[in-house]
Amino acid sequence: MKKIFISAGEASGDVHAANLANNLKRIYPHPIQIYGMGGPLMQQNGINILVSIDKLAIIGITGVLIHLPQIIRTFYKIKNFLRDIKPDWVILVDYPEFNLHLAKTAKKMGLKVLYYISPQLWAWRQGRIKTIQRYVDHMAVIFPFEVDFYKKFNVNVTLIRHPLLDKVTTKFTPKAARDFFQLTDTTTIGLLPGSRHDEIKRLLPIMAQTMQILQLYQHNIQFILPLASTITPEMIKQYLPTQPNLKIVTNTYDAIAACDAVIACSGTVTLEVALLHVPMVIIYRVSLINYWIAKLLLHVPYIGLCNVIAQEKIVPELLQNHATASNIAHAIIKILEDKEYRENMITKLAAIHMRLKQSDNDIAHVVAELQTDSKY
Repeated sequence: MKKIFISAGEASGDVHAANLANNLKRIYPHPIQIYGMGGPLMQQNGINILVSIDKLAIIGITGVLIHLPQIIRTFYKIKNFLRDIKPDWVILVDYPEFNLHLAKTAKKMGLKVLYYISPQLWAWRQGRIKTIQRYVDHMAVIFPFEVDFYKKFNVNVTLIRHPLLDKVTTKFTPKAARDFFQLTDTTTIGLLPGSRHDEIKRLLPIMAQTMQILQLYQHNIQFILPLASTITPEMIKQYLPTQPNLKIVTNTYDAIAACDAVIACSGTVTLEVALLHVPMVIIYRVSLINYWIAKLLLHVPYIGLCNVIAQEKIVPELLQNHATASNIAHAIIKILEDKEYRENMITKLAAIHMRLKQSDNDIAHVVAELQTDSKY
């Protein structure tokens, strides 16, 4: 029986790995056993979870230092497991600070390593390419420009159809979505504070202040907050008291469809909003030391994925000290009031959607082909 180990360290990776596992079991001609580090979606899709990610979604250098003993215990638990079961492939999904170390360990054991959802080497810390050259057999990337980047360094690479293209869908118009969530048919703002506790802690209080300002701008404005799979309502209530004009839900894409605009933390969720063609403001705030380290190492002018893909600032980005309630509210009001600005943003988000459709390669088929490729 073929054996695969998949390592995913946060909510977005849990989604991608779950879809991969589901499709692999559907298309693979022989029995296959899949193990992994991941979350509830991976478990629901038949992956035997060795390590749960609920406490591993960590941001920045300081977060790593605080949780270092737990990270080390997790790493050695996986290392010992890989030595025992000797999987045919180790598939790493994003989460580079952990997974690049795991790649090195797996390769030294003689295991084959596939990296799915590339670390953003093109954005910062390009020196990590040496680790990939030595310890990763194949890269499966989701952005067209990443293919040229890896070919430049003689790394085996395949462009994969972006997994969000098939997942990010909604059957609702904005009005129908508001009806579904029992909202009134008035201005609706989405709150997307992230999938990590550190993000919730830093961003939700600012979002709460922004809500107050926007309520002064329009008294009947309403808000909707879809929870990431790694976040509970109790976490939200610590930093954002329940309000009558706030609806907390679980179905993210339908919630985004209900919105006139969205306030989103930097990350994968900004691309999800872009694929639904909903205007947004991206916010980002971390500890001061993490911010300055990132600023020193960053090689691109933007942090929002939609802006990186478009190579222009389609969507406003409010970073660190600029991510204030006043600035966020001002950016949202501009989206609501300036029709030309709003329509231009929507048009350019739709263009990003089309750009990501350059490949029809499915990650599960690529994994199946690699299993039979003689050079591996």
